Amino acid sequence: MDYGKLGDCLAGRLYAIRKELKLSQEEFGSKIGITRSAICNYENGTRPISEQVILAVGREFSVRPEWLRDGSGEVFVTKPEGDSLDTLLKSRDIPTDDLETIKSVIGAFLELKKPSRDAVVEFVRKCAEKMNAPTTAVPASEVDILAELKSLKEQNQELRTRLEAIEKEDAEAERERLTKAKKKAF
Repeated sequence: MDYGKLGDCLAGRLYAIRKELKLSQEEFGSKIGITRSAICNYENGTRPISEQVILAVGREFSVRPEWLRDGSGEVFVTKPEGDSLDTLLKSRDIPTDDLETIKSVIGAFLELKKPSRDAVVEFVRKCAEKMNAPTTAVPASEVDILAELKSLKEQNQELRTRLEAIEKEDAEAERERLTKAKKKAF
């Protein structure tokens, strides 16, 4: 690791972590809630690094606070095997062809700056809400129209039934009239 001009000290280790993560001072600072100039002052040794900053770097970047303070032990907190992305994806029975695509999408997401990541997360959240929303929901105005249409269809069917009955009665009456007319004629 490159510890910068101050060497292997707290300020140098902070610089080394930022460089290892390929972040600008502004990006690094925004992730832990401090300014670019504060990071610059920490890395130059002109401002002491507080315990709060050490803990924030540890939380945000999975850096062991002990290593940051005195250089002892491993740099990064290692996660158990079961927490790896590969393990998670394999447990979901995702086709092998899709694994690399998913990894590249996650990698691209992680390269975004925080505001962009937040926007993507919000977009995905809204899409998920829409996907989970009931698809049978119909606005009240459409419900009224649909109810009216159903009523009209029922009325139409009733009128057809009545018309058929009237036509049947008329046909019977006509047959009876013709039968009477034939009897008179003979």
